[in-house]
Amino acid sequence: MLRLLLESRYPRALLSAYDCLKRMKGGITAATSLVGGLQKGGCVVILDSGGFESQVLGDPGWSLEDYDAVSKSVPFDFLMSFDSQLIGKESAKNSGNSESSDASEPRKGTTIQIVHGRNRDFILEEVRNLIAKRSIDGVAVPDRECGPDLLARVRTVTEIRRLLDTSDEGSMLHILGCGNPVVMGALVSAGADSFDSLDWTQGAVDIRSLTFTDPVLLKRTGCLCAICTSLPGSDIELALLHNLLFYQHFAKQLREMIRNHTIPDFLQEFTGKEFTRKILEIIAVKPAR
Repeated sequence: MLRLLLESRYPRALLSAYDCLKRMKGGITAATSLVGGLQKGGCVVILDSGGFESQVLGDPGWSLEDYDAVSKSVPFDFLMSFDSQLIGKESAKNSGNSESSDASEPRKGTTIQIVHGRNRDFILEEVRNLIAKRSIDGVAVPDRECGPDLLARVRTVTEIRRLLDTSDEGSMLHILGCGNPVVMGALVSAGADSFDSLDWTQGAVDIRSLTFTDPVLLKRTGCLCAICTSLPGSDIELALLHNLLFYQHFAKQLREMIRNHTIPDFLQEFTGKEFTRKILEIIAVKPAR
């Protein structure tokens, strides 16, 4: 996947701090060189906390000290805060909390605070606490923790956006683990700014329905993108490049829809008039005073 990312000169990349230290050949030195090259080519780099990888790989040894070692050396444009809730209990205990062990040493870039909560009220309380403690560059929240269904998630994202705007209208709201285009559109309308997801590695986007299909069926969708019509390669490689190109174009389309106030039209096309009305009603509700 790294080779495909480099060869396609993709404008955005998310790199795990865990991988930089523990899985990349050459470790931090190699990661620093890699990111420097990506940024030189105009790529925006997000350095992730590494919590997800340590959890998936069953490695409870990933610590705040490891995270600090990477984030103080590897350059980035955006940095996700240390995610103590995703690592092993013993490591979290040893690390103490999700703050940097050396907060006095500034990092060059924007730091996004990861927030967890078992329901909307807990998430909102965590955001309030962050705002009360200090000025924050932004917040990241897992899509699945925002609610059991799309309307609930729209409500949570809307309320987080309002809290951030009361503090600083420039604060970023990032959604973790969300790559469904229709859901992205709904959450953008609620105030989300950016997303990350592994969805692009799990199948091939069918641009007709904005759903995922098996990579071996991609050519049967009739896609006429530059990848599908001109590049050789295996079905899986073509699907990955096709997906990357799709998300690049879709992000531009979302920005255009924001400027032209046409996101409701997009949502209505893929979710129906009545469901779109419910989404817009949630977004329009004024907070209680």
